[in-house]
Amino acid sequence: MTHYSAINFIGENFHSYVPSIDMYSDGTTRIKLDNLNEIAVRADTLLVKSSYMSTFMAAMSLVDGLNSVADTDVIRRLILPYIPGARQDRANPTGDMGYMLQTVARIINAYGFEQVLVADPHSAKAGELINNMVEYPMERVYNSLWAGYTGVVAPDKGAETRALMAAQALSLPCYYGSKVRDVATGRLSGFEVKVEEGGHYLVVDDICDGGGTFIGLGEKIREQGAYADLFVTHGIFSKGYKDLKKIYKNIYTTNSYQRYDDSDLLLIDILTGMSEYR
Repeated sequence: MTHYSAINFIGENFHSYVPSIDMYSDGTTRIKLDNLNEIAVRADTLLVKSSYMSTFMAAMSLVDGLNSVADTDVIRRLILPYIPGARQDRANPTGDMGYMLQTVARIINAYGFEQVLVADPHSAKAGELINNMVEYPMERVYNSLWAGYTGVVAPDKGAETRALMAAQALSLPCYYGSKVRDVATGRLSGFEVKVEEGGHYLVVDDICDGGGTFIGLGEKIREQGAYADLFVTHGIFSKGYKDLKKIYKNIYTTNSYQRYDDSDLLLIDILTGMSEYR
């Protein structure tokens, strides 16, 4: 699997150029390009593999710097596998009033990219806010998964569309779960799903952060004498994998997200496909 850093320029024959990044004492990012002239001539794409706003802003400042030195818009295409702030896709008057997705979209739109390629955005709102946004065909990823499952499970209503897409790609039936979330506290309860005893299922969603949704759903599946594997496009796993591994034998995710430990994960390379996709 090709290694991709947090910030990558993609040039002719999909060659990747990686800048050197560190920080000034006041926290400002310092970025160096050893092959500036070659990038200015040969690269037209920027791939940013990170959910952190600091990395995203450093990448955008690098586009400004490169365009300024070259005196033209060198970077015409942005690959953003995971959109920073994707889950903060509306202001909630009774909870979180931040609207980071709109903020990120405004920054991206200011650069006038000809294409912004993303993978499995959290909601349709991203396409409404980001100009020239294109979704990478997730069927290409789902087709690499095992087709011998009893079925694909959507953990909640928000995952139904992508789970159905995965089920269709694998020619499998789709099962639908549900849960109750307290908007004010974020507490999850009331997990429900009906599966067949002895079945082997694949739970599919876009993001795993703390894992509460998947633990609650997985317990319901096991209560019915079935078992499951887990696939998430963007594996944050902020609480690690220990509790998830007690329920799911195999945990699949892509290399869309910058993690420090992938040892318990089955990684699927999505970045090479995105780099070559036009």
